[in-house]
Amino acid sequence: MRTRHFMIIMLIVFMFFSKTTYSFAANNMIIGFTTHYAQNKHGSELIQKVVDAKAVSIRDEVYWSSVEKVKGIYNIPDHLDNAINDAVAHGISPLIILDYGNRLYNNEELPISEEAQDAFTKYAEFVVRHYKGKVKFYQVWNEWNIGFGQKNRTASSKGDPKEYARLLKKVYAGVKKIDPNALVLASSVARWDKNWIEKFLDEGSINYMDGLALNTYNYFGEKGDRRTPESMISRVVDMLNQLSRRYNKNVPIPLYITEVGWPNHTGPDGTSTGLSAAYLARLYLMASTIQNIKGVWWYDFQDDGTDLKINEHNFGLVRKDLTPKPSYYAFRDVAELVRSSDFVEKIASEPLIYALKFKNKDGSTTLALWTNKTGNDEKISIGYSDQSLKKAVIHKAGNGSGWTVKGTDKKNGELILVLDGTPLFVKISNGNVKIKKIQ
Repeated sequence: MRTRHFMIIMLIVFMFFSKTTYSFAANNMIIGFTTHYAQNKHGSELIQKVVDAKAVSIRDEVYWSSVEKVKGIYNIPDHLDNAINDAVAHGISPLIILDYGNRLYNNEELPISEEAQDAFTKYAEFVVRHYKGKVKFYQVWNEWNIGFGQKNRTASSKGDPKEYARLLKKVYAGVKKIDPNALVLASSVARWDKNWIEKFLDEGSINYMDGLALNTYNYFGEKGDRRTPESMISRVVDMLNQLSRRYNKNVPIPLYITEVGWPNHTGPDGTSTGLSAAYLARLYLMASTIQNIKGVWWYDFQDDGTDLKINEHNFGLVRKDLTPKPSYYAFRDVAELVRSSDFVEKIASEPLIYALKFKNKDGSTTLALWTNKTGNDEKISIGYSDQSLKKAVIHKAGNGSGWTVKGTDKKNGELILVLDGTPLFVKISNGNVKIKKIQ
């Protein structure tokens, strides 16, 4: 009898840990973009485009200066409140940035005086109280390290990490007091400023945040492979590993990539619409393989202007008139995969070839395949021992399913594919495959 009871207990323990392990293996990474509703971008046509893109989240701002126009009196502008409520009603989770100066305090500079920090905390508490039950994520400021958001910012402006740490501690306590389930993201550091991050974390800030936010642009000032999403992800992982070892007892720090993008302007460091779409797909696919990358928000959803020579006008997935770019369709394809499937493993053994395996909810497998070999295609074969690949559904990121893919052939127990820089999705019934490069 004791043996039987023991076996039952062990079976329960095994089932529990098996379930826990499987759940942990699923990243459930948030996939979203910045919408700029705070800058009066909203409307029925825009929200429908957002919904159709299959994003899980949007990232936007509730400016301190627009909420507290008279000391101690708070009100969220109707256009912004309506936009955020509209997103929630469509099943999209907002990430709200609490940010920027207020003319009532510190001369609209960074809030570093005791009075300004206390006032900022009260404004943050008001916003959290207003959206309790609707909004889960709050980011405290944006790019404090370069002094962004203050009235008299110059190219050499800096934000003191100690002052930011002091503000974060107050806001974190205020947010948790009102909504213990809310998640507070810290910093959104610009320009890979590891030195600033370390000084900020030296203040014990790891105890006052639920995740570290980074704005990880690498489109400017970088050449060749260093501009690619694979290079970016490698740098993110290296930085995180170092910070986790030093500040979090070797436990991975949850990371949220809150801004990333390759703008389509025609000037220096511009990227073609086709290449930025390929980079977008590769970035989200690579990020979904990293357990502690919890979310990625593309910057941004809609172009801010129409001048093709200005980078800030050309970051969008859609143009100013809402016509989609290739990156919009690439985003939609990747979002559909990432939000409904679990990353299983990397299966490519060939250099410069990426092959990621995802398990779909219906039990089938999707392979994401591409090469980052500059200027050349790579031909590969996927070997199989059953009929699964004969019925494979193949499409290219951004092109939708059912398209004819260049170089595709099924014969002699192999699926022949030609890869380039835009990922191919291959949906099959059986995930037991082998990949090799064809010379």
